[in-house]
Amino acid sequence: MRARFAPTVEDLVAVFDCAELGTASRTKMLARAFTFYSTGEDDDASVHLAVPRVEALAREIVRGHGVPVLTVAQGATNGGVVQLGTLISSMEKVGFNEDRRYSFALTFTDGEHGLNVRNDVCHGLIDCPPRPAIALVLQAALHLLAVAHGVISLSAPTASAVSGPSS
Repeated sequence: MRARFAPTVEDLVAVFDCAELGTASRTKMLARAFTFYSTGEDDDASVHLAVPRVEALAREIVRGHGVPVLTVAQGATNGGVVQLGTLISSMEKVGFNEDRRYSFALTFTDGEHGLNVRNDVCHGLIDCPPRPAIALVLQAALHLLAVAHGVISLSAPTASAVSGPSS
């Protein structure tokens, strides 16, 4: 794609821009992640720029469908941001299919069966993931961008996903 079209960071920003990515700076950082990867210039920078933006994008998509992504501090209980593994599980409530959720989990958070890229990168457990793992992170970004732009429609959540398990 790079050899044929040679998109600039600005070209990618124009394509990626959406409310779910937030600021222009965040959008530009994701575009730079794609550029670093596609040019082979800096795989480490690519994955370090992409992972937090993919997580934020997923969080905003889920939040936009009414799923809480923050917990508020109450008394002695700390508040915080819902962790990515929990966020991926909650994607069922907004209509992400099982295969996509499983793919996200295997790529980002499943250390037993998957790549665990998010935890390995963000906690400094590895130097730089191999290029195929980075490609999966970028593929996840593209899928979430397609959802954010309405190119991919989410299915209607099942009754059990909305109401939770029955007693």
